[in-house]
Amino acid sequence: MAAALHRRLLLLAVLTVSALLPRAAAVRPFVLVLSGEDFLKDPSGAHPSLPSADGDSEDWDDFADDSPATDPLLSPSSWIPLLDPTTPSPSGDQQDPPSDALFVAGVRAMISAASSGDEAAFSTASAQIDAAATGGHPGAQSALAFLSGAGMARPVSRSRAFLLDKFAADAGDLQSKMALAYAYFRQEMYEEAVTLYAELAEAALTSSLISMEPPVIEPVRLHSGTEENKEALRKSRGEDDEDFQITEYQAQRGNAAAMYKLGLLYYYGLRGLRRDYGKSYYWFSKAVEKDEPRAMELMGEIFARGAGVERNYTLAYRWLRLAAQQEQYSAYNGLGYLYVKGYGVEKNLTKATVLYKSVAERGPWSSMSRWALESYLKGDIGKALLLYSRMADLGYEVAQSNAAWILDRYGDEHICMGESGFCSDMERHLRAHALWWQASEQGNEHAALLIGDAYYYGRGVGRDYERAAEAYMHAQSQSNAHAMFNLGYMHEHGHGLPLDLHLAKRYYDQAVEVDSAAKLPVMLALTSLWIRKNYAGSFMVNFIDSLPEMYPVVEEWVEDVLMDEGNATILTLFACLVTVLYLRERQRRQVVADNPQQPDGAPN
Repeated sequence: MAAALHRRLLLLAVLTVSALLPRAAAVRPFVLVLSGEDFLKDPSGAHPSLPSADGDSEDWDDFADDSPATDPLLSPSSWIPLLDPTTPSPSGDQQDPPSDALFVAGVRAMISAASSGDEAAFSTASAQIDAAATGGHPGAQSALAFLSGAGMARPVSRSRAFLLDKFAADAGDLQSKMALAYAYFRQEMYEEAVTLYAELAEAALTSSLISMEPPVIEPVRLHSGTEENKEALRKSRGEDDEDFQITEYQAQRGNAAAMYKLGLLYYYGLRGLRRDYGKSYYWFSKAVEKDEPRAMELMGEIFARGAGVERNYTLAYRWLRLAAQQEQYSAYNGLGYLYVKGYGVEKNLTKATVLYKSVAERGPWSSMSRWALESYLKGDIGKALLLYSRMADLGYEVAQSNAAWILDRYGDEHICMGESGFCSDMERHLRAHALWWQASEQGNEHAALLIGDAYYYGRGVGRDYERAAEAYMHAQSQSNAHAMFNLGYMHEHGHGLPLDLHLAKRYYDQAVEVDSAAKLPVMLALTSLWIRKNYAGSFMVNFIDSLPEMYPVVEEWVEDVLMDEGNATILTLFACLVTVLYLRERQRRQVVADNPQQPDGAPN
């Protein structure tokens, strides 16, 4: 009885499922989705800025990472989600570990404390970040490295900062890799720096492509509802496609963008076309004749890979260099590789590092500059200083000079966090000096000039004429007229440089050649030089030499005596009286001139 009942129930279940299947099929029809590769003879197409899958390009892709890179913008260690509330958290639905919560709370509190100028809250936030770093959180280790290197809420320790960045970088933190690469770069450890910057440059380009461009090969849906998707299929019919024919017509009429597009389609075998390196080379050649920079970059890639042409690294270097001159940053990547390997150009790790660095700095972590600028424009100087300081730690020259300028410009405000509480004047001067120095190392002539002034006048550092001369030399090499004038002055007086009046005159003359606005100070300096040369040891020379010592005394007298409120009022009234008397006398003379006295005996 039980067995019969069981068989009946089983039969009923089978019939029920059988009855439901057709309805399910009617409600949810079967969809066949094909990728673009199904329409290609050669399925190895890839994005134009990513490495090709060709077997002969193995050497070219030494720095490529075959594994899909995660978007650094949403990495757990990024500050961006804390600055931009619209950015989704990368953790998704997974429960965050305690160290994640500590890190997020610590960084958020640190930014808030910098914004409000609350040194106690900043110290508490630093302790939270420290606790998260102790728990092994890479982002917290990276943030703690930044605080240790800058001396915020803890003593300055470059060695500890380097060690923490190393731990975080080994755990995959890209911002620490940036900081570590910059540290290697400053120490001229180019082999280590170029490896890190190459990886970061690849991540930067990949992230840029993901965020700015759609995939080249998209899945093609065969139907639209119950009908065949003729429009989508038409675009995959290769040279028979109407859009392709229009593009080809435009290219034949001399449109550079159309030439580049055709070359791209043939190079990667897109839109149903058979990959044809010969045709791609033809159209890219036509495009570069019209100065199409994207085609130049791909011409360099063609010669580097030997794709349809004989491999020629010299020509690859030529085309990549032309593309780089027009700021095609993927070309910077290719040039960096050539310099690393010494293909077509003499091996030069220094140049390779600089090229990779310029690409890496365009990664998603650079978006922090947007929030720093926005904070500054809103008057939130403390937050702007913190964010610029963080970017300065990653090696951004603009951020280094911006942070240093804020420290100098807003020194009287409580925005600089020091080892314990707010920065002392010495801490602020030293931090600004370090930032200006880093910026000067990266070619900022104004920063080099300020470094020279700091050493010459002893501002924040001990007076050192030789180091001042070194900084001025660096600024002078970048055609800075002010630095040239200062070098002339130092040669004239023998400060940090040999006493040499001829070299002094040469530097003064160069300053005028570079900047015509220097004519007046140079004229005075040349006059002083002439007096010094022809009347050495005279009273005039001694008077000129005493001017720098007299200037502070005169300035103090003007400020304390002339600019005193009562004296200033008397001087103003006196100036007004003199002006009135002058105008009255001028008016009287004008009247006399208009009515000359007639001679005696003249007829009426």
